[in-house]
Amino acid sequence: MENTNSRVLGLVFFVIVSVFAFPFEAEAVGPWKGQIVDKETGKPLEGVVVLAVWTKCGFIVMDGCAEYGDSEEAVTGQEGRFVIQARWYFSLFRPFSSLKGPAFYIFKAGYGRWQFQGYDTWSKDALESEEQRKKAWKQFEGEGVVLELPVLKTRNERLKFLGHVEAPGDIPDDRIPKYLQTYSQERVNLGLTPSRRGKK
Repeated sequence: MENTNSRVLGLVFFVIVSVFAFPFEAEAVGPWKGQIVDKETGKPLEGVVVLAVWTKCGFIVMDGCAEYGDSEEAVTGQEGRFVIQARWYFSLFRPFSSLKGPAFYIFKAGYGRWQFQGYDTWSKDALESEEQRKKAWKQFEGEGVVLELPVLKTRNERLKFLGHVEAPGDIPDDRIPKYLQTYSQERVNLGLTPSRRGKK
């Protein structure tokens, strides 16, 4: 009986040590570094809000990756540069869960969707463009990349794009104040009501 109890305790101890020594999600890649420029002029853009969002994934497939995990904001300075710090996640109560991402929401009033400098397509149809995309992301997580924002030249273009950039609703408002402020101001600029998010 004692022998059995010892084996059980030994197994429990091994599992606990293994969980702490080797968490399911190793330290995440990052930090993510970039410089944002105007696509037409190539000049750095100041005041661009960069929002990185991670989702929490469960060890069991059924858990999915729908739960908010973490987020970080950055705003570019005169040289258009930003840094988003690396992330890793471990929970004592969910030792085999992990963080997925980040997804990037990059916004400046009057500008459209960001893209890596050097190509315009996000399509995965062509092998060449997929290889370029992977290379660009690897560089994003390394020495840094240059990202371009195209100018939106008409009110209709700005209104259309605005419908695609609202931050996901599951992110706590107090975690993204700069993004919400910039988004709300653009709504006002276009003659719309301010965003109700971020207000107490």
